[in-house]
Formats: sequence, C-alpha cells, structure tokens
Amino acid sequence: MIASYFDDSSDEKMAAYVCAGGILEDEFKIAALEARWHEATKTLRKPFRSAECEAQRGQFATWKKKDCDALMAKLVGLMSDGFLSVGAFGTVIPIPLYKSFFPNSRREAPYLLAVRLTIIEMARLASRNKERIQLWFEEGPYQGKIAEAYRGLKHHKSWKERESLDQISFGDKRMIPLQAADLVAREGFKVAVNMGKRPVRKPLARLWNRAGIVIWTRECLQELKDRGGPESLNALTSLPPDCNLRERPPNDRGIFTI
Repeated sequence: MIASYFDDSSDEKMAAYVCAGGILEDEFKIAALEARWHEATKTLRKPFRSAECEAQRGQFATWKKKDCDALMAKLVGLMSDGFLSVGAFGTVIPIPLYKSFFPNSRREAPYLLAVRLTIIEMARLASRNKERIQLWFEEGPYQGKIAEAYRGLKHHKSWKERESLDQISFGDKRMIPLQAADLVAREGFKVAVNMGKRPVRKPLARLWNRAGIVIWTRECLQELKDRGGPESLNALTSLPPDCNLRERPPNDRGIFTI
C-alpha cells in the first residue's frame, strides 16, 4: 500500500499559481518520517508550517533566522536523505493562464484541477507498481469538492487506473505527514513563481532525486479544453501521461512543464 499526503499552496489572493503538492511512500517509511519529524519539532507549540518558518511569522516570530533555516534544513533532510527518504510530487496550475481558457470558472477551479490531476498521477503510479494508494488531504473549505472529485474518478468506469485508488481521507496539520506535504506544496508554488528568475531553492534541490513538480502550460490547457474541459473526466483521464512533457534546461532539471 502506498500512502500519500497532499496540501495546497498559493499566493494570498490565489491570483498567480496554485499547487497541490505532498509526499508519498510505503507506510513503513511514512511512519519512520513521522517519528523523526515529531522528535525534531517537539518543542514547537503548534504544527509546523513552512511559510511561517521561512518568514519568521507565527510561532517563529521570535526565532533567529539561522534557527529557522536550521530547522527547515533538518526537516528537509528527514525527507530526502538515506534509506528512509520519501517521494515528493506537486501539480502547479498558472491561474491567469487557466482563466484565459476557462474565464467563467469559480475561484477554486484551478486548485481543483490540480487536485484531480494529482489523484490521476497517483493512481497511475500505483497501477504501474501493482499497488493500491491511499490519499490524505488537509481539511478545509474545499474538502467536500475534493472528496467529490475523488469519487468521480474512482467510479469512472472507462478509466482502468481507478482500481488502484484505495480511499481518501482528510486531516489537519496535527498530522505530521500533512506538515511535510505543506513544505512540498510551498516549494512547488515557489519554483513556479521563481522560474526563469532565480535558482531552484535549497529545499527542493535537496529533494531533487525524489521529487517531481509538474507545471501546466498553454498547450496542455488548450488540449484539455479541446477534449471537453476540466470538469470532463473523460478529458482528464484520456490526456496522455506525457502530454507535451519536456524536461527544462539543466539548471531546472527535474522540474517539468506539461
């Protein structure tokens, strides 16, 4: 059984990019990460949030920058180093580009597309490995719509990979794997914001060999529209896994646009 945990990340107004990102691995490695993460964060008053740690906000407001950086580095190391490392995955939707194709969509529509695409990729991964996969998402205002999207895909009979979907659950940030998902989702969002402007950030660079960040482009959004749009399960599940997939230049190695 593969276990996966996902969170969202965007700018405050959800105007530029939105990412559904998180971690995935067998249950043993997730449990090992949970134990080690708990030990590293046991002095925190509240669950870890990467944006607060990086910006010295919230419970990190009185921390020194070097101490915030050290904690972030330690947690990324738990995810990326050695036998107990975990996989990381994120789907990023450029919001203005999405709205240029689907101008009448609701505010949450780009995120829900990212969620559907992430569920599809997780099912495909599990199917390739002859496994089943459990999905966790953070509780929130879109929980009902995420559950509805999952049910639609799980019961979409013409999509064979649906058989790899085991169940979907929701939890809050007290669940340590969702804290790790928070970190990955933020790195997915930031790599999209910084692409072509700044080097890949250190956390993602350390996760490099175990991570994939997918950023959707105009060509694939056009193909999605031509096939029926983001609400069409036939359109979503019939898109080729490598829809215009291409590796970016070497300095952005490991980050893909589709």
